[in-house]
Amino acid sequence: MAIGTKIWIGGLVALGAVVSLNALAQPYPGPPPSARVVQKFSTADLKDGPLDEAQMKAAIDYIEGHVQMPDGAKPLDQYARYYAQDPDKGFIHAVYTLPMDSKEAAASHIVAYDKLPVIMDGGCSVIDVTFIRKIHALRAACHGLA
Repeated sequence: MAIGTKIWIGGLVALGAVVSLNALAQPYPGPPPSARVVQKFSTADLKDGPLDEAQMKAAIDYIEGHVQMPDGAKPLDQYARYYAQDPDKGFIHAVYTLPMDSKEAAASHIVAYDKLPVIMDGGCSVIDVTFIRKIHALRAACHGLA
């Protein structure tokens, strides 16, 4: 795929090889009339198998090297970053939290999917990240406020 090629991914027009999913935070009516749809993907097309430890670490390195922190967020290195692979879809999900105490390290942690932190609000002190490895699609968004 050529850099600058537009791709339609279920509610997202992406440019090039690195895809931003930030557009998914808002309802998207479809590609603009001027967009050339190159390929359509279904969720099944994007499903990924289980990653071994080396593949997971490589994916985390990629994420941390390419993630664009949302407006209002602190720099990446200030967050405790928890990563897990979705057992059904194979996507990598992460929850970034600002450490609340000295026990929580501002570093990367690989955890089981059901052990990801569950926080209902928090604004930009909590960031949700989704990475679809097959197409290098990456989304980062702040939580809302209660």
